[in-house]
Amino acid sequence: SSPTITCQTVQSLVNMIAPLKFCSDFRPYFTIHDSEFKEYTTRTQAPPPVILGVTNPFFAKTLQHWPHII
Repeated sequence: SSPTITCQTVQSLVNMIAPLKFCSDFRPYFTIHDSEFKEYTTRTQAPPPVILGVTNPFFAKTLQHWPHII
């Protein structure tokens, strides 16, 4: 997947609940260099309520403990 498609997908998911406001965090394009990377990839706590757009296959393994991955 490309960064453009990833960003569009995240935006589409957030906009699906309109006119309600999405009250959690969403990142149209998340990388390993983001400041929350360590927080989101730790297995010691429950996954945060967030929608992340990623293209790096590394995240498929790192976030495999998350209950929902598209």
